[in-house]
Amino acid sequence: MQSTLEARGRAFEDSHPGVRVEIIGDSSSRLARQLVDGAPYDVFVSARVDLGEALHRSAITSEPVIITATGLALAYPQTRRGDDQPRLPSLVARATTIAVADPSVPLGQYTQRWLSESGEITEVLRRVRSFEASALAVARRLTAGEVDLAIVYTQQCASLPRRFHCLPVDTTPIFYVSAVNESSAHRELALEFVREVEAALPSLRAEAPR
Repeated sequence: MQSTLEARGRAFEDSHPGVRVEIIGDSSSRLARQLVDGAPYDVFVSARVDLGEALHRSAITSEPVIITATGLALAYPQTRRGDDQPRLPSLVARATTIAVADPSVPLGQYTQRWLSESGEITEVLRRVRSFEASALAVARRLTAGEVDLAIVYTQQCASLPRRFHCLPVDTTPIFYVSAVNESSAHRELALEFVREVEAALPSLRAEAPR
């Protein structure tokens, strides 16, 4: 999502001379706390639906809108072994170091849930090199060659260099929401930016949670 927001931010600046879009990436809970404390953010985007709803109940943001859905994937470098479609156990078994997100951030929470349900939690955690503070940091560990397997959002796979592959895993859809700060001095621009981000994201086929 970070790369999508940054790309849409550049496009928005191009189409709105004089407007500057700054994308601030951090854990969803930390950004939410900052909004509660009066941070002048115009838009809140997160994979934590509950935080979006809590901010709205506190009259800090508009009602959160689900803008897209994603899932989890195992990202790994292409090898010369001819193993074009490796299975989950073989990927984990041949990995020496793995990057995952810290449980304090949404990707880390979804990762922990999936690992517990899949039965792979012990094998994965004993190979974890680091618990990262964001989904972007997890991907950077992989692309820098510091780990040979990473658990990422499926939407991140498209932005990885071509030398990497992704194996989607069966998991409950993860929904992204966006909301506009009720105190924003640029409310109309913020709403327009959110609409452009939504239009750039994959169509939402999964049914929203009720």
